[in-house]
Amino acid sequence: MRVLYRVVSAVAVAVVAAAVWSSQASATDGIPGFYKKGGNAWYNHVSKENTRVHVTYRLTNGLERTVCLSTGAHILGPANEITSAWYAGKLC
Repeated sequence: MRVLYRVVSAVAVAVVAAAVWSSQASATDGIPGFYKKGGNAWYNHVSKENTRVHVTYRLTNGLERTVCLSTGAHILGPANEITSAWYAGKLC
């Protein structure tokens, strides 16, 4: 009976882990860097470590802003106000 319980528990943990990974992947579509989706401009910083990086983005009026972002996907603002974004080459 203990063996069956352990097998069922292991399967349950695997299913939950897969569901969490799947929801995270669908939130960003696995797209690294800058992209636009759902009316927003996004930047997805992908890293195996929990690093924070400076990301610069350009507004439609030509001004640039730099922000410090952790690992993961972040909304920079409305898609119609941001034209591009890039890794600024340094950690924060």
